[in-house]
Amino acid sequence: MSFEAGGRTDKAGNRFEIRYFILQILRVIEEDIRSVTLEALGDDEKGTDLWIENKDGTRESQQCKGRYANNDNWNFSVMDQYDIFKNWKYQLDRDTNFFVSLVSPISFIAFEDLIKRDKIQVITQ
Repeated sequence: MSFEAGGRTDKAGNRFEIRYFILQILRVIEEDIRSVTLEALGDDEKGTDLWIENKDGTRESQQCKGRYANNDNWNFSVMDQYDIFKNWKYQLDRDTNFFVSLVSPISFIAFEDLIKRDKIQVITQ
């Protein structure tokens, strides 16, 4: 079920982001990943909600989006509206050991067909 537009959507999106962050903290405790940073500063902040540092030294910029208004899926124009592609390019250009991902409970089937290449992944929770 899609979210209503407005304040409730923002609150639900924040809850989604916090729950996902807690899941990543548990991954640190289980030693699946090295660290997780919420709302980094400086260059790490641009288009990123969480930074995951993997055990192999790679880092992943993750942007959490619970929903887009009352839509049940993502599309290219919405991703562009949020500057997601622009931010991904910025982060990927900074370091060859950086990866990017969108963390969302809703799908983007057209994009999922493209992500099997390079350093992009979609995480649905």
